[in-house]
Amino acid sequence: MKHWNLLIWIPQFGISVVFPLILFIMLAVWLQERWGWGSWVIVAGILCGLVTAAIGFRDTARAMLEASGQKKDPKEKPRDPGVSFNSHD
Repeated sequence: MKHWNLLIWIPQFGISVVFPLILFIMLAVWLQERWGWGSWVIVAGILCGLVTAAIGFRDTARAMLEASGQKKDPKEKPRDPGVSFNSHD
């Protein structure tokens, strides 16, 4: 029952992966039709969409892992918080 709260991540996961790809393809088609650019703009739109979809996939998967309470790697050491602005020497 503790994983029921992770169901809320399913729509977020789909939106963060599919939406950038669709948006960049639509933008590329519009640019091609509006300005008469070649078909290279469609390829560039697909590539940009795939890159942003991969970033969205990574970030959403990372957030899902944190929400579930699982660590990414059991051997991973906790991160050093670093020095804040007012506490440096």
